[in-house]
Amino acid sequence: MKRRSARRGPAGPRYRQRTERHRSSVLVVLACLVLACAVRPSDAFRPVTVRRIDAAAEGYLHYSLGRLMELEGLYAEALVQYRRAHSLNPGDCELPTAMARVLFAMDRLEDALERARIGRESCPDALEPLVVESDALLLLGRPEEAEETLREALTSREVDLTEPTDAPTRLIVLLGRSLEQQDRMSEAQRLYAAAAAADTLDPELAFLSARASRSLGDNETALRELWRSHRLQPENRAAAATLARLLGLLDRHEEAIPVLEHLVRRGDATTAEYLSVARAYALSGRIPEAHASLDDAMRLWSPTPPLLSARASVHFAAGEVDSAVAVHRRILDAAPEAVGSLNFLAYHYAELGENLDEALSFAERARDASPESPLVLDTLGWTYFRLGRYEDAVRALEAAVASGTEHAVIFEHLGDAYDATGRPERAREAWTRALELDPNRHTTQQRLLGGTQTNRP
Repeated sequence: MKRRSARRGPAGPRYRQRTERHRSSVLVVLACLVLACAVRPSDAFRPVTVRRIDAAAEGYLHYSLGRLMELEGLYAEALVQYRRAHSLNPGDCELPTAMARVLFAMDRLEDALERARIGRESCPDALEPLVVESDALLLLGRPEEAEETLREALTSREVDLTEPTDAPTRLIVLLGRSLEQQDRMSEAQRLYAAAAAADTLDPELAFLSARASRSLGDNETALRELWRSHRLQPENRAAAATLARLLGLLDRHEEAIPVLEHLVRRGDATTAEYLSVARAYALSGRIPEAHASLDDAMRLWSPTPPLLSARASVHFAAGEVDSAVAVHRRILDAAPEAVGSLNFLAYHYAELGENLDEALSFAERARDASPESPLVLDTLGWTYFRLGRYEDAVRALEAAVASGTEHAVIFEHLGDAYDATGRPERAREAWTRALELDPNRHTTQQRLLGGTQTNRP
């Protein structure tokens, strides 16, 4: 039995008062309607008529009580009331659907499916039993049945799925979900896109179209639809968060900032979103605002390693390298195996040619914690190189390249290691690949022009 903890149960005085008021209103209104509209004056007080009116009134009262309980999250109690109402008014086609709804909420999916189908037979034009049936089929892992049911229903409503102007949004969503569950994402995307084009003011359809486009790698369409969904329904947190995340992945940080600020203003931003807005501020040169965002996050969640790491990145972006080093050392005091901090410090000292023994210790610890990371292997290889251990450097850097990396700096470092071990042709191949990945990389251009590198210890 599910209850909503924020509300009072049926024993609470406010609940009883509300129920009694509802009972009185229902009886008065129902009696007036039945007597005025359904019964001829000459028949109003015949015993059979009175019994029928009493049964109808009592059935409606049980239905009303069930609805109140359902709204309170008291699903088992609501089911009892709906069953009583159904026994009194077996011809009421809404009652099987009401029972299906609460059975679904109780995760009794097979029972909900059975009742929903009865509801569809009783009310063939009703939307709700069809929705409950399709939802239950999807949760039961039967998307093919859900698709067939939905297509039949949409066909009976004369809906053209290539331009579904009159289709209820809920049915389009369910049909799209059934296609997604069958790994038919392209079909789902076409359906969502057609529905979104037919109803340009529906934020849910725009969001679904964006999500499907994103999964198919069409980022521009995804962005366009996400912006539309966000503008139509700014309170939709999922659309805003997805939009901000995609803008960040595409390095469109200036565009992401107002969306991330919107999420923060809502008061329910996650740690990741605070980190994203701080990063976006830093990359846009707005360093004070980046620090302020991290200050707010630390007041909410305390100085966790991810937040401290973001603080170090902001310092580094501002050219405050010593401050970044100090923060990373603070992180290691609290989390000695923090890979990001180990890698940062090792690479920093390797680049400077300082504290190389400590740098190697950091790099090896990072490698032990993340042995498949190409960036960690690059740091280890570069540290070996700066220590003059060129063969070790070659092995570590070859392992980094073997991971499939496309970082130009790693190929440049590998070329340096090959050159230092007397393999100039291999060195030139690695440098050439680095320049292909980053044609504007000045240091690689110098190596290819000069034939040797100049960073040996």
